[in-house]
Amino acid sequence: MSSAQVVPCSGDPNVSPDADKILAFMRKAAAAEFAPGLTVEEFCRTPAYLLAVERGRGQNAAATLPKKNFIASILDRMLALGLIASWIDTTGRGRCDYLIVMKSGRRVAIEAKGNLDGNSAAIFERPEGVDEFYIWSMSSNAGTDLRHGIWSGLHSRLGVNIVTADEQIDGLIVLDSICGTAQRPCPKLGQQGEAITIVGRFQVPPPCIFMFPKVVTRDGLSRSQPLNDTEFASALHECFQGRDSDVSFVDYEVLSEQGGLSRQTTLRRGNHLIKQSGFTKINRRLTEKTGVR
Repeated sequence: MSSAQVVPCSGDPNVSPDADKILAFMRKAAAAEFAPGLTVEEFCRTPAYLLAVERGRGQNAAATLPKKNFIASILDRMLALGLIASWIDTTGRGRCDYLIVMKSGRRVAIEAKGNLDGNSAAIFERPEGVDEFYIWSMSSNAGTDLRHGIWSGLHSRLGVNIVTADEQIDGLIVLDSICGTAQRPCPKLGQQGEAITIVGRFQVPPPCIFMFPKVVTRDGLSRSQPLNDTEFASALHECFQGRDSDVSFVDYEVLSEQGGLSRQTTLRRGNHLIKQSGFTKINRRLTEKTGVR
């Protein structure tokens, strides 16, 4: 197995322990201030605490405008270069966030998400009538462990839904506004940053692109489709000077056993095996969207 990682960049190892300490301190201080008769554990189950947590999440969710501006800048550049014919923001009209029309007329849908280690990563839906569908993962927190999050998404969140709910994904794009900056240095840029592309106020490195199988069967090996079989991923790769050796390929093997289904996830890049899971049981009911595979 190669020494290469799921994604080439790594998070700041000092951030996560500090975050845990900060959270513990905040809980303890809030319990002492607002519920002195309760333990910290009891306080964390109170309606007031749970409401405060939900409001905090809502405020974070409301801060999505910078992320949308980033994706809009990327798509505008592709439009200016003639790599796509048009694009629209479809947020609020379903789960899909962007609809792109390629110059060939092919329709492409993108659903934007944060890091893929949360339960929301497993909730996605390929819109009807599109020719290509992508998940775009954005995590603008420098302390995020992207390697863990992306692998969790590939194997557990996205992978399980692909198998059980018959939801096809053509590719995963990992790119956000802090990629290639001092907050998240990108090894793909080279010593002098020669692969950087200036897009408005953003300095954009080549995106991390993960290609998926066209169809994942429920008994056997389904290998990833080539980059050149897609139009949008190929255009994005070209737009930002990506190297073919940096494109990743995701294979799924599913075993149908008496007790249900198990899947194995394999990640390849170039001629190297990057990471491979063991066979993991799927504890979810199967649904059919396009018939038996």
